Amino acid sequence: MSNRGLSISLTTLVAFPVELFQGLFFSENKGNPFLVGGCSPSPRGWGIPSTIYTGGNPLLYNGIEMVWLSVLERKFYSVKYDFQVDKIKKLTELRDKETGRPVYEQMLVGFAPFGGLAIWLYGMKKSVPLAWLCAEETHVDMKDFRPLTPSVSLDEICDSYFYGNRKQNSDESLNMPMSNDLYNGFMQQFTYRYEVQFGHWDDDKKEWKGYEEDETKPEFDYVEEALFDGTHDKLHDGGLMQYHQAGKPKKLALQWHIKKSDYSAYIWFDDMAIRAAFEQFYYKYPEAKMDFTFHIDPGKKVFQLSLNCDETEETMPLSEDSYQMIIFKSKFEYYRTANYNQPRGAWVW
Repeated sequence: MSNRGLSISLTTLVAFPVELFQGLFFSENKGNPFLVGGCSPSPRGWGIPSTIYTGGNPLLYNGIEMVWLSVLERKFYSVKYDFQVDKIKKLTELRDKETGRPVYEQMLVGFAPFGGLAIWLYGMKKSVPLAWLCAEETHVDMKDFRPLTPSVSLDEICDSYFYGNRKQNSDESLNMPMSNDLYNGFMQQFTYRYEVQFGHWDDDKKEWKGYEEDETKPEFDYVEEALFDGTHDKLHDGGLMQYHQAGKPKKLALQWHIKKSDYSAYIWFDDMAIRAAFEQFYYKYPEAKMDFTFHIDPGKKVFQLSLNCDETEETMPLSEDSYQMIIFKSKFEYYRTANYNQPRGAWVW
């Protein structure tokens, strides 16, 4: 089955408008470049495609050159990047075992504050980061940026984004965190896997015990993730249960069953709390492999999350106020944490 290639998509953060002045996908000999300039990507969310170009296939190009206006900062940024062509071609050969279709359908470029530029391969069931770049501030003449109205100033252009229908963006931008560390933290990668352990919680001894041979043990089905680095994985191919490079979890979905009863758990993580936990755990051993473990006692409704490392024999329980969780049993609510305040239907993603 041949690969029909990728489309090109752009995105940005909510309340962080950008205007792309020049977007160039170039080939090795600079012939037949593909231009995607002169647009303002819609802020649908980090890692979610908005503006889509179907005319260009990134597999035909060797890199990108981007120049854009960061409206909130009132600055222009410029970056050039050469693709890891062999890596991209290998990734685009992956197929969804359920449908037979390519896993990745788009190359997605995302614009962040302080010249941050992310590049992903994106598909409905899975996306992966290819690069996290830091662009340099540059100068663009208004006669080039607005050739039909060269007398307009940069301030007037930026102010226009926060008038009329764009007032909401202005209000949100007032509360937007303006820290370069925040966005670098979003894109930081770690090596870990998910591990689900079912057992019985002993209240007296404060320890976990396994199931007896004659007991019906819950059977784990799958885990789905959406991460702070803008990626997601819903392939159900077991890859998340093996060690892999990934960002920090933003929200997770776990599915298991006991006989004919299905259980669905949905977990949302606080960015600052989960970042602190990951950074603290990896501080001493930055190259270590980590288990992100879920201990589950469905009968007593006891659920504990922790970070573990077999190499160092260290364990770090996650504080219950670092996440929110709701669980359904056969589609009826079964459990929720005391701090749960997600809107109705937030688990549909």
